[in-house]
Amino acid sequence: MRKNHYYYFIFLAALSFGMFLVNINIPFARADAPNFNKAPTALKGSWQTKIHKTAKKYSNKRNRYWSSSLYVTNKQFHLEDFMLNKHKGSEYNSGPYGAYKGKTDSLAFRKTKNRHYNIYGNVAPDFEKGVCGYSVVLSKSNRSMKVYSHKLTNYGSYYTFGKKHYIGNFYKE
Repeated sequence: MRKNHYYYFIFLAALSFGMFLVNINIPFARADAPNFNKAPTALKGSWQTKIHKTAKKYSNKRNRYWSSSLYVTNKQFHLEDFMLNKHKGSEYNSGPYGAYKGKTDSLAFRKTKNRHYNIYGNVAPDFEKGVCGYSVVLSKSNRSMKVYSHKLTNYGSYYTFGKKHYIGNFYKE
């Protein structure tokens, strides 16, 4: 009878010690560290939105439709908006915007959840001041993604992402 009590006591001690170790590790679960100048493979390449019709009050013969394109490499998260005429031919574009590797800062890709990424970098290539941030949510098949822009708050050694603004749903070209 005493052996059963002894094994029972050891079992309870091991169980409580195991629970103690599990409780220590739970609060430290957080997002991955950012990867600088190394885009995830799923994000790399050219992406395009569907062609949208411009609202009637803003529409004219040169601005009947619009679409956006996104190009992701290790050193740039490059967005452009294209205005299309009534024959869906390209009339003009917005010029590049997005996040880039700068003179002093790197372009950072940070995985926050499964298929969720935060991206931040300089406003323009070879630019020293001005940082912008974007977040991306990939589909399960990695064939489409939703892109959001964020206002960033600088706290010296790190940035926090503010309220998000929807940019568009992009599809792999």
